[in-house]
Amino acid sequence: MIRVEPSALQPTIRLLAGKKTSGEPVFEEVPVEELTPPGEYRLLASPGLVLGVACGDVVRVDSTTGEFDVLLRGGNLCIQLYGPPPVGDSVAQAIESLGGWRDGRASKLTVFTLPAVRGFSEVENVLNSVAEENSGVEWFYGNVYEKDGVTPLNWWK
Repeated sequence: MIRVEPSALQPTIRLLAGKKTSGEPVFEEVPVEELTPPGEYRLLASPGLVLGVACGDVVRVDSTTGEFDVLLRGGNLCIQLYGPPPVGDSVAQAIESLGGWRDGRASKLTVFTLPAVRGFSEVENVLNSVAEENSGVEWFYGNVYEKDGVTPLNWWK
């Protein structure tokens, strides 16, 4: 997978991340490459809130609801790390050494993309070690499990 840096002029799409307790939808804007046919896009960054997708995935999006279907997997893992920015910075170095990169950061969230061909062991060793050494730090795969959070999607097999 070749990484394309999103720019300020890059098109984005709104993906449905979930719903508030009031039922109001929550969206996340993600930079994309527009594809043919219209309504299909390649994600240029892994999202921080939306589950089920990562950088490089091709999706079809309902522009009204933000709901999407994954048409093609890009072969990348999305990693969402919850913790202070300095912890995200230290993890970034380890992720980069494994061939990954940082896609973005919000106040206590850092999002990474990593090629799945690296396997899960090395990634989990790095992230579990960081979580053990830093109180309150948690991490999750953003695109490895079904919505139940337990059943593997198995797209990497």
